[in-house]
Amino acid sequence: MSRTQLRASLHVAAAALCLSTLLCAAPSSHRAGAQNPPSSADQAVPYFPTDDVGRQVSLFTFLLPRIGEPSLLTADHDPDALIYRIEIFYAMPPRLLAVRLSLNLDGTAGIFGAEEYLGNQEVFHSPVHTVSATDTKKFLDLVDRANFWSMPMTVQPGGYYRDAGMWAFEGVLNGNYHVVFRESPDASQLTDIERSLVRGLAQLDEAGPPLKFQFNSAGSGLTKGGEFSFEKYKSQDDVIVEKRVESYEPAGETTIRMNALIHSAIQKKEQTPVQARDGGTTQNRWEIYTRNGPEKGFYFLVLWADGHNLYILQSSSERHVLAYEALAYPNE
Repeated sequence: MSRTQLRASLHVAAAALCLSTLLCAAPSSHRAGAQNPPSSADQAVPYFPTDDVGRQVSLFTFLLPRIGEPSLLTADHDPDALIYRIEIFYAMPPRLLAVRLSLNLDGTAGIFGAEEYLGNQEVFHSPVHTVSATDTKKFLDLVDRANFWSMPMTVQPGGYYRDAGMWAFEGVLNGNYHVVFRESPDASQLTDIERSLVRGLAQLDEAGPPLKFQFNSAGSGLTKGGEFSFEKYKSQDDVIVEKRVESYEPAGETTIRMNALIHSAIQKKEQTPVQARDGGTTQNRWEIYTRNGPEKGFYFLVLWADGHNLYILQSSSERHVLAYEALAYPNE
């Protein structure tokens, strides 16, 4: 399987899982400003000018009405409307975030934010607030410098998904509508726009609330040439992180095992040596993305060696692995 096919298969599987989950349940709780689940008439309203983009259009057309977001495609009939909206679907764990900016006649803008956690079908709406004309102009200038209205609707994705994400950025201006779709985009003018709109103007954290973990299970066993023990922890959004310790004799076998995992990585990042962890002298710490980790389904690994022991933190979500690591080793 090619790298592009691997990216696509992971993403389509996550999107399909989230859609099948949503079809079985409606949102269960709402914050201030939440709206009722959409009717069949609401869902029939076109949200995008084409379905040629495939899964992105299908996904956002299904999810946006659920959180009460209107179609911007119909707003292009108003020559005075100036609206921008970004929506991001996070696959690990499944979550939708949408932030919309609408220009007022006095140059200020209204900001509307909504998100849905697809695991528990909860919809949250941020309080509507107004941003100053100065801050609004800064954002509009950022969009202009990025040449948003000349951006292609889609581009060929590159690299690898890291907690896969689908993005859509829409605009309505002077009776015209434009949208761009991206998949887990690298740092660019588009990510600058997202950061300005979501973090800056809407004052939201796209990463969601701080993660917390509860003990889930533990065990031990034998591995080739050694033995292992593990502890599993579950986050509040039902993602599992495992701390695994593999022990080998002699200590050189630990290095061999660690190097084999690193060699199997599709993507890897070496850090400088970390402080001694768990009472020993720790070697360099690595972050890797691999399809050949110790346990099926855990693609994101943080690992380091300490004498006879190889420590592995692993999960299906990179964000959750790093959050657990920060909680488990807070003084680094």
